[in-house]
Amino acid sequence: MNTVAQLLSFATKELKTDKRINNVEFEASYILSEVLKVPRLQLALIREKLVNKKEQEKIENAILERVGGKPLQYIFSETEFLGLVFKVSQKVLIPRIDTEFLIDRVATDIKEIFLSAEGYLDRSGFDRPNIKVLDIGTGSGVIAICLKSLIPCLDIDAVDISQAAIKIAKQNAANNEVLINFFVSDLFVKVSDSYDVIVSNPPYISAEEYLQLPDEIIQYEPESALRADEQGAYFYRRILDEASSYLKPNGKIYFEIGSKQALKVKRLSEKAGYRITNIDKDYADLDRVITIEKA
Repeated sequence: MNTVAQLLSFATKELKTDKRINNVEFEASYILSEVLKVPRLQLALIREKLVNKKEQEKIENAILERVGGKPLQYIFSETEFLGLVFKVSQKVLIPRIDTEFLIDRVATDIKEIFLSAEGYLDRSGFDRPNIKVLDIGTGSGVIAICLKSLIPCLDIDAVDISQAAIKIAKQNAANNEVLINFFVSDLFVKVSDSYDVIVSNPPYISAEEYLQLPDEIIQYEPESALRADEQGAYFYRRILDEASSYLKPNGKIYFEIGSKQALKVKRLSEKAGYRITNIDKDYADLDRVITIEKA
């Protein structure tokens, strides 16, 4: 049997053989922490602990999969996002930091605009269902679940065209102890209610951009959740064309967008009778979240 320290050294050495992996030390410690069920930062405290044969085999297999290009999140079937743990599979996208900006903008506006306007901004008000939200293309459910965790009073419907994605989203909602109405729908096809907020991180990568993505994304993540026709604008256009029948007066639409899509979405919004009220940038100072309301 080998010690934790020996296996960390082995994992680091093996991961370095794959030039696509940028932070091998972090990934090596991540693999050991997941297999050994020990917080990553506590591995240093058990450096001399012997690892049993079964756990060592799991570590070695995880290293082989990672060197083969498989993302860590899919290897261990889960990921952490905004302090919550989400189950993931190759049926859904891995949540990324870009989506944090979308969730933050929606949550901030709900608290400052919708709840404040209704007089429910005090602590007691957070137990009163009042604001209705529709999450389109929910995937693993990360947007809906994070919003519900941040503001429990929200009444959230979340849809996806993929039955497999809805199954995973329901599991994640149960694991994070939030109640959300998930159901299969091609955008608004099965939707019958009206909403204060419509939020979506739809597929928005063009066919040309898709071919330039890292191999591990193309090989493992679902293409249907990434790529969109019309130079990436297909789902923005469809949602904007259909949303007016499902949006309450003074309601808002929030999109995560590609870094070069703000002008395109602005034109689609204006054509559909909406206007852009805010564009948020990400940490790289790139356009990332767009807020839309009726003109």
